[in-house]
Amino acid sequence: MKRTTAEVNHYPSPAHALELAAQLELTAEQIGAPSAERVNSAAFASAVRRLVRLEGQYRLAHLEIHRRMRLVLTEEQIRRYVALRGLAPPQPERSSK
Repeated sequence: MKRTTAEVNHYPSPAHALELAAQLELTAEQIGAPSAERVNSAAFASAVRRLVRLEGQYRLAHLEIHRRMRLVLTEEQIRRYVALRGLAPPQPERSSK
């Protein structure tokens, strides 16, 4: 069963809650609530898009720092770093024939 970040943090999915309506003993008012919330979906979607853009910018900056660190260390230091961090050893480069 795939779980979303929201669900893992105890924010139920409206679709899944409706699927489980009988087991959750949802009232008629609760069953109607998810669709009523969609009135503000444009503002919510806009906020999510902004958040995704910011997250992308953050991730890009984070990856750039890693890239620059690789330029600072020697190949031997990188091999030791990988071993010390318990990461998979780098794959040997293949020569093109």
